[in-house]
Amino acid sequence: MKPRPRPSHRHTAPALILTFWALSFAAQALAADDGIAELKTFFADLKDLGGNFVQRAEDDPRLSGGLHEGRFLLQRPGHFRWRYERPERQIIIADGDRLMIYDEDLEQLTIKALDSSARNSPAGLLVTHEAVDKLFDIKRLPTEARIDWFELIPKSGNSGFRYTRIGLSNGQLKAMIIEDEFGQRTRFSFAAVTRHPQIPADAFTVHPPPGTDVMDETQVSVP
Repeated sequence: MKPRPRPSHRHTAPALILTFWALSFAAQALAADDGIAELKTFFADLKDLGGNFVQRAEDDPRLSGGLHEGRFLLQRPGHFRWRYERPERQIIIADGDRLMIYDEDLEQLTIKALDSSARNSPAGLLVTHEAVDKLFDIKRLPTEARIDWFELIPKSGNSGFRYTRIGLSNGQLKAMIIEDEFGQRTRFSFAAVTRHPQIPADAFTVHPPPGTDVMDETQVSVP
């Protein structure tokens, strides 16, 4: 099957999702700084999570605002399923070792090793043994519209993003904002979020139909 080009906006999705995942899995190591008790409690209790999301590029000039919608599942340690349902259908899965990006519309599956794909990006948090409070300056922001905001600023200058903001309401995940190194901001709004959702046994794998173009970057080619 002849490969087809991907729309450019799809290439940014994995890094954004990995940022959310990295913070979710590593934030249990946050130091007990004043004003972040709610954030610490949320992550300390987090085992698995599921819900709906709306993703919007805040600086997108289009009327749609770069709007994407879908569902997600999150399970510690090292597993998530992020499914875009509108406007395009795409699934991003991590199984603890690999990152799988399955584009249903383009019939393409890309498989990457988490360590290699994450290097020099926000996802680098997933492969480091350092505590999160050593990587981030963390501070409490003012409450807005009943959402308590927390800002995490990377201490490293080559993280790929300027900050991540997490919004909680009554201890529940409500929103997240990421600003990259170019000043572009992406906002995630979450709804119908539940802890301990029913997670199918095959939730963190991909079964593409016959004829799918598979690009497995984890396979070592032999001369």
